[in-house]
Amino acid sequence: MAKIQCRNIDEDVYEAVVNEARRQERTLEGHIRFLLKDWYDNNSEGFRPPTDDEQYGWLPKWIVNELRKSAEKGFRSPQHEIIKRLTASFNEENIYDPAMLSQEELLKRNLVS
Repeated sequence: MAKIQCRNIDEDVYEAVVNEARRQERTLEGHIRFLLKDWYDNNSEGFRPPTDDEQYGWLPKWIVNELRKSAEKGFRSPQHEIIKRLTASFNEENIYDPAMLSQEELLKRNLVS
């Protein structure tokens, strides 16, 4: 049988799984096996990445297609391409994230007093 080792589990999640295993009178390993099998048995599709409609359904398809083409040229994701283009657009309009500006720049732009 295959093995899984999992590190860096959030303490709250770990404690919840340990407590539930005790309530169900299972070992921790047995309970995790049960949870994984139960989830996959009840979710026939298993885990799958979201479809374009699920992820970008709020955008017209032609925009999604253009973003995907542009992203593939630069080995980026469409999300990265959206952020890149929005950032460039905001920069053209002199709109910046105040957290990225120096105190001098914030004063110059009247963003702080």
